[in-house]
Amino acid sequence: MPPKNAAQNVARLPTDVRDLLQRSAGMPRGLALLHRAPIETVAVRLGVHPDAVERARAALESPEQRASAIEEFVRAAQRQEP
Repeated sequence: MPPKNAAQNVARLPTDVRDLLQRSAGMPRGLALLHRAPIETVAVRLGVHPDAVERARAALESPEQRASAIEEFVRAAQRQEP
């Protein structure tokens, strides 16, 4: 049975994926960049290895992790608002 609590869902995301979602939240159209821009571009812009970008994209494509990934991005973006 899947966890019902959003915080528990986010805990299922690997640490490097959460970090990448948080970094992308600080950029305009950061989620679109992470999800669709060329892997090398994302890796350079966010200062990570291309493998980390691929893991984050896999989470965004996974039915089990997509909602958790988007929730993490939204929370990070809200923390950065003035």
